[in-house]
Amino acid sequence: MLLNQKNARQRIHKFVVLFLTSLCSLNFGGCEPRERTNIFDPLAKIDSLDLGLTITSADSIIGLRWSAPYIVQYDGFHLYRRMGNEKDYKKIASLPAWQKFYRDSIPTYDILYRYYVIVQGQSGTSPPSHSAQVTPGPVSFWVLDSWLYLTMHLTYDLNHTIVTRYGVWEPQDLALDKKNDRALITYPLFHYFEIIDMRDGSGLAYNYELDYPFVSLFIPQVDEFWLADTSSGLYKVDPLTGKSILFFSETVTPLQMVSDARFVYVLDTGLRNILTFDLDGNLNRTVDMLDTVVLQNPQFIEKTTRDGNLFIIDLNKTEEILYRYNVNDDSVRLIFKGQGLKTVRVESQGRYLWVSVNNEQGGELLQLSPEGLRLKTLNGFKYIADFRINKYNGGLLVADPGQKELIHIREDGTLIGKYSETIFPLKVYTQ
Repeated sequence: MLLNQKNARQRIHKFVVLFLTSLCSLNFGGCEPRERTNIFDPLAKIDSLDLGLTITSADSIIGLRWSAPYIVQYDGFHLYRRMGNEKDYKKIASLPAWQKFYRDSIPTYDILYRYYVIVQGQSGTSPPSHSAQVTPGPVSFWVLDSWLYLTMHLTYDLNHTIVTRYGVWEPQDLALDKKNDRALITYPLFHYFEIIDMRDGSGLAYNYELDYPFVSLFIPQVDEFWLADTSSGLYKVDPLTGKSILFFSETVTPLQMVSDARFVYVLDTGLRNILTFDLDGNLNRTVDMLDTVVLQNPQFIEKTTRDGNLFIIDLNKTEEILYRYNVNDDSVRLIFKGQGLKTVRVESQGRYLWVSVNNEQGGELLQLSPEGLRLKTLNGFKYIADFRINKYNGGLLVADPGQKELIHIREDGTLIGKYSETIFPLKVYTQ
C-alpha cells in the first residue's frame, strides 16, 4: 500500500512539472515582442512602402499617381525628385491627404527623372515609397502588337504604358486624330473597325459593316477619317458614329494611304499604281509611270509635306528600287536599289531619309542623303517590320518582331528606351 501511494505521488509530481513547464512556455512565448508594423514608427523594420507609384504621362508634364497607405491614419504626402546626374533627391511638393496625384512641369527633355513619396503622419513620417523613373520627351508613341492584339500608347522611353486597348483580333492599322483625341483601329480579319478615345482607350464608335477594313488615315485639313477596304473601295468615316460612306469603288488591293496639304495618295498593289485624290475625295490622277519608267509592283510610299516629293519603293524581278517622284513637275530620280527594301521615312526637314532593309543577314537601317548617298548604317536587327523618325532629335522607333522587341534609339544607335515585355510589334506611330 505504501508503494502504491509513492507511485501515485510520483505521477502527480510529473504531471505538475509538465503543466508548469507548458504554462511557462506559453507565458514566455506570449511575451515575445510583437512585429512593428506602424509605418511612422522609427523602430519598425520597414525600408520602403509599396504605394503603387506610377507614371501616367511624360511629355511636357510628368504625371504621377499613387495609392493611400493601408489601414493607417495620415495627414498628407511629400513628393521627392531627382533629375539627371543629381546625387540627392529634393522635395518638390507637400500635398494634402486627399491628393494622390501630381503633375510635374519639367524643364529638360531626354534626361532621367526619379521620384518617391513619403507619407506624413501625426507622429512622424514614413520610409520612402518604391521609386518610379522615366526619361521624358516631347513625343510619345503608339504601337500595334500582334502578340496579344494590343494597341498601346507608350512614353518616350517606352518604359510606361499610358493607354492599353485590347483588340478583338489582330489590329492592322491605326489613324490618329490628335486634335480631338480620337483614333481609328482596323481589324480586317474580324471585318471590323473601331474609334477609341486616345486619352483612356475607351470605345467611342464601332463598325461591322465592311468586309476587310485594312488601312486608315486621318486628314486634319477636312477633319475626316478615310478608310480603305481591300474588298470594296475607299470610305469616309464619321468620327462620332463610325458610319462609313463609300466614295470610290474602283480599287483592287489598296494597302496604304498617305497625304499632304492638298492630296491623298493611295497605293493599290492590285492595280500596281498610285491613286491621287483631292481632299473632297475626287480622283485627281493615277500614277503608273514615273517619266518613262513603268511601275512594276509598288510596295511602299512616303510623302513629304514640304516639297511635293513622293518616295516609292518598287519591286521588279530581282530587287527593290527606291524612287523620288515629284508630283508637281513629274520629275523622277532613282535614289537607291537593292534587295529587301521595306520602308522609307523622310526627316521632317528633308535633310535625309532612312530606309529599312531585311535580308538573310538580318535587318538594318540605312541613312541616305536626298540624292541617295549612303551616310550611315545601323544594324543588329533581325526583321524590321516598321519604324518612325522622332522629329525632336532624329531618334528612331524600331519595331523588330524578329527579336520580339520595340526599341527607341538615337541617330548614332545609342539606346533611349526599350519596351520590357514580350511584344510582336506590327506598326508604330508618333504622337
